[in-house]
Amino acid sequence: TTCRIRFKDGEYKGTIKRHSIDFDHSTETDIAVYDGIIKNAFIDMGLTLKGELFTERRMIWKDTACEVVLDKNIYLDHEDYELEIEYEPMFEQDAARIFKKILNLLKTHIPSQRVQSKSERFFARYLSKERR
Repeated sequence: TTCRIRFKDGEYKGTIKRHSIDFDHSTETDIAVYDGIIKNAFIDMGLTLKGELFTERRMIWKDTACEVVLDKNIYLDHEDYELEIEYEPMFEQDAARIFKKILNLLKTHIPSQRVQSKSERFFARYLSKERR
């Protein structure tokens, strides 16, 4: 589970993001934000800010079923990139077809191990910095 506050288009939005066991899917629940990172429901729950993550997103391709985006993520003195295919559950087969096309274009293979999510990479980096 990831608790986050996004600042987008001049507004703050709180979200609790729950990942599935296999991390292939997630669900999001909105949560109250009164004053950005200063006063919000997460603070009311006793949670503390662990860091900031900034994402620069570029739309690669979009149709009615799916969108493919390239994210540049900057967090905790680190930068990484992520290619995402976002879709509604009813378009999963379309997304799988697009994914296969992308793999063929990149002439690569599917990794033998699961790739960490953005939040997993953030907290792995956070914990490694905390140990120093």
